[in-house]
Amino acid sequence: MIRLSEILTTSNTNEPPAETRRLEHGEEVQIDLAAEPLSDLKRTGRALGIAGLRLATIDAGGKEFHVIDVRQQDTNCAFLVTDDKPSLKNERGFKGVRNGDWITIGRDHYTHRFRYPKTVSKDHFDVTYGSKGLRVINRQPLNDTFVTARFVDVDNLPVFKPVVFADRTKRAADRMQGNPNFGEGDESAPYGYFMNLPILGRYSRRISGGVYLGGSARETIVVDGRSRLMQEAYEPIDTELRQKFQQNGTLHIDEVMLRIHDRVQKLMKYGDHQVDQISRAHYGDKVVGLSTYLEHGVGVCRHMGPVAAYLIECAIKDGHLPGSV
Repeated sequence: MIRLSEILTTSNTNEPPAETRRLEHGEEVQIDLAAEPLSDLKRTGRALGIAGLRLATIDAGGKEFHVIDVRQQDTNCAFLVTDDKPSLKNERGFKGVRNGDWITIGRDHYTHRFRYPKTVSKDHFDVTYGSKGLRVINRQPLNDTFVTARFVDVDNLPVFKPVVFADRTKRAADRMQGNPNFGEGDESAPYGYFMNLPILGRYSRRISGGVYLGGSARETIVVDGRSRLMQEAYEPIDTELRQKFQQNGTLHIDEVMLRIHDRVQKLMKYGDHQVDQISRAHYGDKVVGLSTYLEHGVGVCRHMGPVAAYLIECAIKDGHLPGSV
């Protein structure tokens, strides 16, 4: 049986042949953006219905994904990760990767976009694009990951580590400079204020009562820590830890953090389609409480992260954890 990737692949004697690498757990590879693509616009468009350059094919547990360069197209993404039957019209079979961002492909992610066989792990691989170029990072899947591409040979690429893009809060604060609701920062709010609420970022002093802004004008998320739903989110953790203490038992910091992680996962299922439906009414920096997403039981990273930070802050305040958020 001939696979789609074999039909798509072109060859040019001036370029080295594409190479297929089996990735170890945590291994990452960098795609050569200066080299000839694996297939040109015509072949990619004919096979996938997308105008772009195919740069890589990723075999994840037997299911093929393709990395398509769409930087020259009229799109807000730099690259697309697609399966063999993407549909732009129906918004299925593809996911965009913006500059300075990454996505995770696996059964726990974008289930409304992709149909995953059981051979694909929950967190199989990442695709990221930023200052270090276009990279594919293997997670710890149960089945093999093979990447076919023309690679940049970089010695001593780091073992898998979650990529942190710490400039987003700064971009949001910079964007707000001309907004009449923006206030200059101080020691309590190093990123400034929006509607008299501190803008949240890496060096924020507190989480509850802060606002999380986007690099673009999406919803403004208020960590409404005094709301009933936010307090109810923390109560089971507090109760368990107090009971442990009364029984002369202690939990290691890692165990407390794991319980917080599991609590967020229980409270909020990842669903960017459902989140878009909730957030759309608040686009343009309109305020919405974080508890709204708890009420619907859905969120994405920009909602799950503040919930986790709020729970950590509560645990620190009650003496269950040392340090700061």
